[in-house]
Amino acid sequence: MSIGRTEYLKRISGVPTNSIGTIPAEPNKRIQAALEKALDIRKFEIELYWKRAHYFWAFIVTIYATFFLVYKELPSNNDTLNKSILLFCLSTLGFIFAIGWHMVNRASKFWQQNWEHHVDALEDNVYGPLYKTVIVKPEHGVMKGCWYSPLGAYPFSVSNVNCLLSFCIIIFSGLLLVVEAYQVADKLVDVLCVILKLKTVIILVLVSAATYMFAIRARGNSAKEYLTKNTKNAESSLFILRDK
Repeated sequence: MSIGRTEYLKRISGVPTNSIGTIPAEPNKRIQAALEKALDIRKFEIELYWKRAHYFWAFIVTIYATFFLVYKELPSNNDTLNKSILLFCLSTLGFIFAIGWHMVNRASKFWQQNWEHHVDALEDNVYGPLYKTVIVKPEHGVMKGCWYSPLGAYPFSVSNVNCLLSFCIIIFSGLLLVVEAYQVADKLVDVLCVILKLKTVIILVLVSAATYMFAIRARGNSAKEYLTKNTKNAESSLFILRDK
């Protein structure tokens, strides 16, 4: 169920709202409490964001450190099928964790923005547009658009940077997976001679199918509901009430 800002404020405050969606008279205690709660949860989401990032960094670094250790230490003659299988397994695991990290980054960003939108909607009725107002001085370089300056301030998005980095890791791990899939298939050519021309494709199709199922199953109910909403006639900000 989706509602507009007016109905949202009405439900939060428990009192009727006027035509522009602001609460009359003094700030409502429920809105003040909701704003404090939204700020606290936003702070909590940011803390979780970095904790989750550390979790995935640790696993990805460990996986690829093991990968390059195996690649360096084990013999590399043509008969080492076990080495190729081990490297393929490690590269597959790294690819899965890279996708997981990217998805968690995007999920964390979604929930962080969710609570930022709550703050945006609630703060006007308590202390005005403080959170949504950005003060920029020309001497800081932002107004000049000097994003390339090594010393000038610029409003880069930290969450966007992390999402881009995780996506680069996906590309790197995917390429590595393709190489290792080919190596494994190449060493299995005598056993799988019937599917010689499709050896790498079959392995990659299976991995891709598993990755797709992983991504589908990782979608939350809120995402499914949000993506299926018809926002054509909705306000610019869509407030979605989750089903109980």
